[in-house]
Amino acid sequence: MARPKQSADQISSMQNRILDATNSLLDQMEPEEISIRKIAERLEISHMVIYTYFKDRDALVKTLIQRLEGRIRKGFTNVLADANDGNVKARLRSALLEYINVAKTRPKLFRLVWITPIRHSLKNKNHQNLMDEQVTLLADLFQNGMQKGIFAQHDPKTAALTVLSIINAPLFLFHQGRMANTKMRDQVIEETLDIAMNYLSAK
Repeated sequence: MARPKQSADQISSMQNRILDATNSLLDQMEPEEISIRKIAERLEISHMVIYTYFKDRDALVKTLIQRLEGRIRKGFTNVLADANDGNVKARLRSALLEYINVAKTRPKLFRLVWITPIRHSLKNKNHQNLMDEQVTLLADLFQNGMQKGIFAQHDPKTAALTVLSIINAPLFLFHQGRMANTKMRDQVIEETLDIAMNYLSAK
């Protein structure tokens, strides 16, 4: 018997359940260990059900990353929404720090976003490279800030790549075991945040 047709809300609700289950698995195992079967076991459903909502594992993981990017975009957009607010730079710094704190407290999520390859989706020319999406997200935000006179004039894409490189550097070093001391990591993070903000503000 054919499965009853679902409404858009029902499909979205189930997709979110699957994504939430995947997200929770990232607290317990490495990104490479997560499979469709393990997600299905967490939800107590057949693994074939998941293929109704996502083409494959890579499509599921890409959607999870895009959902995270959407939350990041919302946070930074709110920071830059009011150019007349004298605390915009301080709030941007806080938003960057919040992003970093997520990477610190959820290291496997950081690995998924920045280190683990997404095989199939990156081969699909209909999708942007995930790195390009991150850069575009920040470039749009920085361009908005430059137009409002909040930030110094830079090429927006260059500015985005520069800030991403600066703030992610200590996290990469830490998660790759090159900086084992958490106190030193946090000190370096504070310094890199200052460097990033000075770069954006430099006239």
